[in-house]
Amino acid sequence: MNLSAALRGGVIKFTLALFFAASFTSHALAQSKTWNGSVNTSWTTANNWTPAGVPGPTDTVLIPAGSGSVSATGTISVVSADIRRPISISGTFTSATTLSSTMTLNGTLSGTLAISAGGAINGSSCSGRLADLTISTNVPSFTGIVRWNNVTLNGTLTMNSGAQISFEGNQTLTGTLNVAAVNNAPAYFASFNPGANVVTLASGASIQGSGLYILQGPRVCGSSGTLSIVNNGTIEGTSTNNPVVVQADHVGGNSRLIGAVEIQNELLDSTVTLTPTAAGSPSLYYTSCSDRLSNVTINGNFAPLTGIVRWNNVTLNGTLTMNSGAQISFEGNQTLTGTLNVAAVNNAPAYFASFNPGANVVTLASGASIQGSGLYILQGPRVCGSSGTLSIVNNGTIEGTSTNNPVVVQADHVGGNSRLIGAVEIQNELLDSTVTLTPTAAGSPSLYYTSCSDRLSNVTINGNFAPLTGIVRWNNVTLNGTLTMNSGAQISFEGNQTLTGTINVAAVNNAPAYFASFNPGANVVTLASGASIQGSGLYILQGPRVCGSSGTVNFVNAGTIQGTNPASPIVIQAPTLNIGSVTGFVTPSGQTFGNTWTIAQPTQVATVTAPRSDPGSGSTQTLSFQDMYVAPNVPFTLGSGETLNLNNGAGTLYITEGAVFTGNGLINGNVYNAGLLIIPITRAGLVYNITVPGTVVFGGGGGGGGGGGGGGGGGGCQWRCGTNSSPWVWPGNGSGGGGSPSRPQIVFARSNPVVNSSATSTGSVVWDGLLEVTGSFTQTTTGVMRLFIAGNVQGETYSQLKVGQGATLAGGLQIVLEPDLLGFVPSVGDTFDMVYAAGGLSIDPAGLAITSLMTRAGAQQLGLSLPTFNSGFAGDPNSLVQLPGNIFSYQLLPDGKTLRVTLTAPVCGTALSIGGSFVCPQTPASFTANTAGSGPFTYVWSYRGRNGQPPTDWTVINEGTNTPGGPGSGVAFSAVGATGRTLTLTRTGGSWPLFGNGSAGEVRCEIVGPCGPATVTGLFGVVGSKCLPADLARDDGTFLPPFGPCDTQFPNAGINEGDYNAFFSAEGFFYQSSIGPAAVGMSCDIADDQGVALPPFDTGGTTAANNGVNEGDYNVFFNTLFLPCP
Repeated sequence: MNLSAALRGGVIKFTLALFFAASFTSHALAQSKTWNGSVNTSWTTANNWTPAGVPGPTDTVLIPAGSGSVSATGTISVVSADIRRPISISGTFTSATTLSSTMTLNGTLSGTLAISAGGAINGSSCSGRLADLTISTNVPSFTGIVRWNNVTLNGTLTMNSGAQISFEGNQTLTGTLNVAAVNNAPAYFASFNPGANVVTLASGASIQGSGLYILQGPRVCGSSGTLSIVNNGTIEGTSTNNPVVVQADHVGGNSRLIGAVEIQNELLDSTVTLTPTAAGSPSLYYTSCSDRLSNVTINGNFAPLTGIVRWNNVTLNGTLTMNSGAQISFEGNQTLTGTLNVAAVNNAPAYFASFNPGANVVTLASGASIQGSGLYILQGPRVCGSSGTLSIVNNGTIEGTSTNNPVVVQADHVGGNSRLIGAVEIQNELLDSTVTLTPTAAGSPSLYYTSCSDRLSNVTINGNFAPLTGIVRWNNVTLNGTLTMNSGAQISFEGNQTLTGTINVAAVNNAPAYFASFNPGANVVTLASGASIQGSGLYILQGPRVCGSSGTVNFVNAGTIQGTNPASPIVIQAPTLNIGSVTGFVTPSGQTFGNTWTIAQPTQVATVTAPRSDPGSGSTQTLSFQDMYVAPNVPFTLGSGETLNLNNGAGTLYITEGAVFTGNGLINGNVYNAGLLIIPITRAGLVYNITVPGTVVFGGGGGGGGGGGGGGGGGGCQWRCGTNSSPWVWPGNGSGGGGSPSRPQIVFARSNPVVNSSATSTGSVVWDGLLEVTGSFTQTTTGVMRLFIAGNVQGETYSQLKVGQGATLAGGLQIVLEPDLLGFVPSVGDTFDMVYAAGGLSIDPAGLAITSLMTRAGAQQLGLSLPTFNSGFAGDPNSLVQLPGNIFSYQLLPDGKTLRVTLTAPVCGTALSIGGSFVCPQTPASFTANTAGSGPFTYVWSYRGRNGQPPTDWTVINEGTNTPGGPGSGVAFSAVGATGRTLTLTRTGGSWPLFGNGSAGEVRCEIVGPCGPATVTGLFGVVGSKCLPADLARDDGTFLPPFGPCDTQFPNAGINEGDYNAFFSAEGFFYQSSIGPAAVGMSCDIADDQGVALPPFDTGGTTAANNGVNEGDYNVFFNTLFLPCP
């Protein structure tokens, strides 16, 4: 026997033996084990299994149905386990488990789980866990307690009464958690791990049923951790009496809540869609100041709220109903959407309140509404929150539906475009709003004002409030309706106010209603045109009552006052500028209507109710009052030498709407102009410079009045007399009758001059165009300031307003040229600094309406025929005409104090236009210069060519024959009327040339008239003129003259479709090219044979032959067809 072969054979046999042994061993490890339970109930007893042996990680297990149970302890892992009899698990059990009996879980079940008929899980202690488990079927019954970690549910797990799932950390729920419990034996979700445990209900997943409590923390098992819900699925409560109660914070997700679901804690960072069912509507069961809605969008309607909720960034797309005792506390600025419905009563109201410190502004959005009964919108916190305040901006609707339980707004109403309906009671400030009021059967919106802090300010009211019984401060209120004042009601005016609408007073004199002042100083109250005060028992006081400082009320009636009760008349105690229309029982008392300026004392208010004419510059009196009012439609003139002293500078001159105040002089005080203020240029007197030595001798006074002056003086020395060692000034008073000075101003230039007051030597005229105001100046939007220009000396020959403090300008500015005074006519670019305010000048952002005018005498002097200007002011003393356009502009200089007016166009452009000429080639051309005024005028006519044609410079046209050349033609023409208004030109021996883009040239007329020289230019148009060689026809395709008819009604707007159509017409290019040299000079003959355009467009025909219409013309036509006319 060969050893090597034997050895090889032995090795082979050994290897095969190992192979079979290995195969046998592997087969033994992957066994199917069947429970026989022959020894006891323990999983770990080997003889309880067939074949014998405890199942291992590679085994599959069958526990058949039968009596007895199985107890699995320790760490068990099998491939799969089909469990058909009761089993209890303590420890860890990992398997692909199929369960058709009851599993009592005291340990951890992992892997997969499928439950078939008869299968159920019972968690008997806090040790029971479902971890790293996928449940592929429904779990029809779960009782007891189970900890839950990383479980995927692909079916429905039903929780019975008492069941509890304790979540270990953050978890995501899938499938359906069905709860079949009742509230006296509920099921629970709870936390197990310490810290925050966030459970996310996945999209498509749901929790449904009855009697489930989703707790905020642990229960029975676990530490002190918290539980929060992120709901991206659906939570549905199916039982009215056993709702799903969410006590955990709802902290996110895109959630759907259906039926009887009760939110008992914070709802944050979510979008929630609410669906009611027969079981009920989702509800907020909030009981403490920690309950919040924050960063939430709510789609749908919650069940009525009865508790307290803090509100932050909530979008309500539905209705939230608040029952008695409910409260929303706003965290900072919020916008309310949707509908807040309130079903409460005043003895148990609902509340809006602030939560955050500082100002909390709640805006009711457009389209949103608050409606119902028994709601108090508080001004601050209640129960919860700090000392913050709450204000309302209402752009939606607030409606009170119960007469006895109104919606009460105690918060400031600080803006918006608001609608108030029915029983709504405003108890605090109403500011910066437009409010529309609508009454209902429940009542009308009302102002329940009880203190001096209650205000209406910058408010437009459309409609009628319920009767007012309390006190209201009134500032810039536009009433488009009726406000009724009952006994005891009071309106306190904050400064100057205009009343609109109807104030209806239903009071009696033993309990009257009042108008009173609030602000210090003068408060001018104007009853606007069309407005009315009617009723009984109203006192219009002269000063404050209860509220306000020591200010006064001054009354202007441009509307209607009607007293309806003789026993309780309307009593006007305030000074009245204009009594206006008064009917019925109206009683003026005290000094009302009595203090006309002629009798008023320095401590009284003066009113101007009758015209005062110019007293003349000789009047140097000082008029002293507290304030002065110029009534509507009344003119008053302050002389240039006079002073109006108003409360030693603290008072005000009020030029009311429609009033006219004319003045130079000095106003020591403030000016409020709502009417027409005129600052004229007046003759203040004559100046005599006396240098003759000697003694001053005064004779009798000069002559009397007339002209710009007035009353002469008596005999003797009336001002400063005697000799002097330094210059003295004796003021004059203008001119007396016949224009001679009655009291000349004398300047003593040397000591001991000899002056006789009757001297007739010529002096220098002194002009005054200055009005000086020591205080402030205000011009309203109805006010107009009229300033004159008669020269270029500020405050003398042109008007100036000089203000010692600040000035505010709105309304109109009228600039009047007065060339009849000194013969002065300004030139374009001349500037006039007409207003100066030392304290700064402010101009209305809407601008000033500037009007350019001229005195009628000045227009007549310049020969101008201009329309009469009607200012609309009764008693306007000036006779003015209006210039054709606005020729002035204004600007505020960089110093912020000076208003500068600039002339931007000629005062009277003598030549306004030339009536030009558009003629046929052989027709005379006629031009007419249109002028303004009656002259006399001189005319100089000139011409020049266009588009580089001769003559290129302006050439004067002479009467008769003009050679060489006419406008743009280089040929002779004759002229008729070369020095007159109308010029006629006739071509000598031929036609006007046909070129120049519609014009042979330009004609200019230089006109010299009373306003100086002016120039105007017009085109000389010729029908048939062409701009380029391709411009052959009119726009309608008809050849231009002389090849077509001359008709000035048909335009030639350059090269277009008309030229193309004519070129290819039956009489066009192809016809003319077929007749050879006979086509020379015809309409399509525009170039020589080499394609060079014929004159005047080029030099064609001078260096090459032109044998008619051919390719050369074709090329030039298309080369110029698409070019624009020059």
